[in-house]
Amino acid sequence: MNELYIASIRTLDDPVFYKQAYYAMTIQRKEKIDRYHGFDDKKRSMASELLIKEALNSKGYELDELVYEFGPYGKPYLLNCPDFHFSLSHSNDYVILAVSDEQIGCDIS
Repeated sequence: MNELYIASIRTLDDPVFYKQAYYAMTIQRKEKIDRYHGFDDKKRSMASELLIKEALNSKGYELDELVYEFGPYGKPYLLNCPDFHFSLSHSNDYVILAVSDEQIGCDIS
């Protein structure tokens, strides 16, 4: 089964929501967010993880921590959830997440 999630990074313009969301991020994601110079890039990264957490919740996964690893071409996957396949893409104000029980890819332009 394939599912698609979409989010606007503009919801993270609210400083209170941004701060709450930042503290809900994994350590790996916070380090990545902190390396970005542009605020929109920070929000895209944060929205990506929020979408992944939403998809995991909707599928009944209960993970205390998301542990990311990266394939040979840089595609992320969750080490502690090997049967959860996903693909992320972002463009301008939007981030999309495709989820499947098999390998999947998505792109937004």
